[in-house]
Amino acid sequence: MTGRSVALIALLLGAPVAAQPSLNEVLLRPIGIERSAVLTELPLTIRSGKLHIEAEVDGRAGEFLFDTGSPTVLSRQFADTLDLEVIGQNTGIDSHGNRVTMEFAIVDRLVLGGVAFRRVPVLIHDFSKAGMGRCLVGNGLIGSEIFDGSVWRIDTQAKRLSIATSAENLPTQSADTVRAKLYDAGYPHAPILDYSVGNFADKAMFDTGNAANIAWFERATEHPDVRNAIASGSLSHGRGYEGESAGGLSEVGELTRFDASRVSFESGGLTDAPSITRSNAPTLFGAGLLESYIVTLDYPGGQVTFERRSEPAPLRRVADYGIAMIEGRAIVARLFAGSPAARAGLELGDEVIEVNDRSMLYGDEASYCGAVNWLVDRFDPNEAAQIVVQRGDETLRLSIPAPG
Repeated sequence: MTGRSVALIALLLGAPVAAQPSLNEVLLRPIGIERSAVLTELPLTIRSGKLHIEAEVDGRAGEFLFDTGSPTVLSRQFADTLDLEVIGQNTGIDSHGNRVTMEFAIVDRLVLGGVAFRRVPVLIHDFSKAGMGRCLVGNGLIGSEIFDGSVWRIDTQAKRLSIATSAENLPTQSADTVRAKLYDAGYPHAPILDYSVGNFADKAMFDTGNAANIAWFERATEHPDVRNAIASGSLSHGRGYEGESAGGLSEVGELTRFDASRVSFESGGLTDAPSITRSNAPTLFGAGLLESYIVTLDYPGGQVTFERRSEPAPLRRVADYGIAMIEGRAIVARLFAGSPAARAGLELGDEVIEVNDRSMLYGDEASYCGAVNWLVDRFDPNEAAQIVVQRGDETLRLSIPAPG
């Protein structure tokens, strides 16, 4: 395992500080698991491009994002309704390189369906100051520190999350299944897997908090075998934000998108996978793959499986452009050079006033979140659109064609 992967896995938000031995002891302590059956199934709600599940935290029920690439993080508002035992504080680096400080607390009982996890360390964060996140996160995230000791099957076609004691308790997988070795490096037990492209081998994370199919650590794409696996005619370059995480937005930077002709695992592989680059390690296999695959994280068996869905959706290429709410305004946050959107006159940083006759201006928090949820859930930049932008003193109406 590379040093950069270990550093990220240690906490995703930063390694626990040595001055807090009691915190370190808590993070090394196994989480208790109480089951009512060998298999528990929960409904998955897919909204705003995110996976949502119902959970009960110390007797209080709520809806949470299910994020395999994060530890469990409770919103400050939700945490304040509980009598939690705060055991320390941690300052670390989020997935976009921003410093962020959160409190650590202990949840006595976290319940998902028929499974109760006991004495769970969780983080507490105030999402109210986030840009788009405050409209999407809700009560917080259920994350990976509870994964150890169970098998987790994520099926967005059936809209179901299954938690089992072993893979034998799950439905039989189809013949169209590929397998990768799963690593568990300790807290927060993020799902790390092996992958290779030709003679290039590395480790990646399966992260449902990232919407991409594959988000490649940009240095990995410098290897000749990875470059040779870029499908002909699929490579393009752009600029923009990589996204928003706990500490805020990423910096504006260079972006590259392409289709990876072949990514190999221990058994089989993925073909023609739409991809984008990211500036920080590791490479991520994201939630976009769930549109075509049922993913199983088998911690007792030490493997990840990608099982082709019976009704797979076509893998969607990274869109020509993206719109995000940044500092209270709708902004063109990502744009690829030479794309139909760029040729139509759209520019990175344009303030978006209107999209398809829907105003992006707002008067209060409810209308702001309404605009955020519409952009994430309803607007598809892969379709033709009419967009009104403000650029300096000019108001421009642009017709954006669908990609050819």
